[in-house]
Amino acid sequence: MINVCTRAEFREKTKRHRWVSFSGEILADSLTPVQLYSSFPREKRGFLLESVVGGEKWGRFSYVGSGVRFRFEGKVEDGLVVTRFSNEGHPERKILRGDLLDLLRKELSQMEIDPGGLPSGMTGSLVGYFSYDMVRMFERLPTCLPVQEDFPDLSFVFPEYLAVFDHVTQKIRVVKWYEIAPGCDPEKVYDEAESDLALFVRSAREHSFSHEPQESRRPVVVTETPASETFRQNVLACQEHIRAGDIFQIVISKRFSLDYEGDPLRLYRVLRSINPSPYLFLIEDGNRALVGSSPELLVKVRGEKIELRPIAGTVRRSGTLEEDEENSRELLSDPKERAEHVMLVDLGRNDVGRVSQKGTVCVTEMMVLEKYSHVIHIVSHVEGLLEKGKDVFDVIRATFPAGTLSGAPKIRAMEIIEQLEDRRRGPYAGAVGTLSLSGDCDLAIAIRSIFIHGRKAFFQAGAGIVADSVPEKEEKEVQMKAQAMLRAFRIANGEEGPWLF
Repeated sequence: MINVCTRAEFREKTKRHRWVSFSGEILADSLTPVQLYSSFPREKRGFLLESVVGGEKWGRFSYVGSGVRFRFEGKVEDGLVVTRFSNEGHPERKILRGDLLDLLRKELSQMEIDPGGLPSGMTGSLVGYFSYDMVRMFERLPTCLPVQEDFPDLSFVFPEYLAVFDHVTQKIRVVKWYEIAPGCDPEKVYDEAESDLALFVRSAREHSFSHEPQESRRPVVVTETPASETFRQNVLACQEHIRAGDIFQIVISKRFSLDYEGDPLRLYRVLRSINPSPYLFLIEDGNRALVGSSPELLVKVRGEKIELRPIAGTVRRSGTLEEDEENSRELLSDPKERAEHVMLVDLGRNDVGRVSQKGTVCVTEMMVLEKYSHVIHIVSHVEGLLEKGKDVFDVIRATFPAGTLSGAPKIRAMEIIEQLEDRRRGPYAGAVGTLSLSGDCDLAIAIRSIFIHGRKAFFQAGAGIVADSVPEKEEKEVQMKAQAMLRAFRIANGEEGPWLF
């Protein structure tokens, strides 16, 4: 391993920051992101972020996190809990009351952290998620459904260790952060850091996967709520609201619940293989885990640039190139699908426009096709330049939740969702990704995602309802979107194979 940070550089950083990074580089030709993540003890697992661009080629960077230096977690009703962990792992906790986004903004502005010289977008980044229900912090919605206790509305961590895989240079940069407390000897910390990173790398290289076939367990039993007939009735109820002029479009969903006693990493390995997507993620925190392969960006901020990439319009993959091309032509020429897509692009333009400089909002791609393992989507791309005096938290507030998972007008659609769905959505239709101390973010919509709490797991899938929707077709679309997650469970459970791990 080559030390990227010299002793002199480390000493200088301790004069400017309370939390200082130490980093080294190794070749990545004998170690994969999944292999590294699997080498961590369960209690030290953090996150694994990967990307497949356009469903066909791997993104340049993968990110693997272990341990926690800072944790930010909160419920709208309860406030924000901030936990800081010392070099020895001792926690120091405080509880703050108020608006979760405002509290997080203030806390991040006060963090004296050396960013670590990482690639753009991961400079001093936190990784985590916002639940759909965080919207209650800044929009008045009726409270028809009970609070879900299994997942917080906001959960982000700053890791103890971060490994950045560069798949172009075939190098891995490993970074660890240390607290430089008053009276602390920087020379001693530097020596400790060299030893820690050497042990980290050695443990990863010596670790071996279990390549044994998955043992067969009892069949996966899935409970769907609402039932098919109720879902179709909900579609009709939405159309009544559309005819009454309350809304133009709305997204209602079904929840699929089941027992799962396996390793979330096994589920992630299957999902990334059968449904490669731009946003692949595994986030673990104790007995909670998010496992996802989301195709859709909620919002990305890089400097002044704001990006949205709405998806609306779906058709099933057929298995043959000829049928896929025919289905794609029919999808793009379908008046219902085109009208719904244009409506949601306009909603995205409006959201971006709320925090953009006047005259800078534009649609750079309109109604292009993207192919995934089980479906083909219609996608557009919206951009704007951030208004002076606004920041990433203003952008999140303006764009959250996605119009493609709520409806138009957004607030009225969310009110109707609250009346029709039988429980709060939790992480589903929220956002997963990174928040940077430099003011950037890269957040995917939490769809095609599995949420695990203890031995219980669930995922959701929705359909966009417009005036001429056919209830039976909308339910088929929901089932189609659920297929990748259902198959991942069957494979991880040993029902479909042979599949070697």
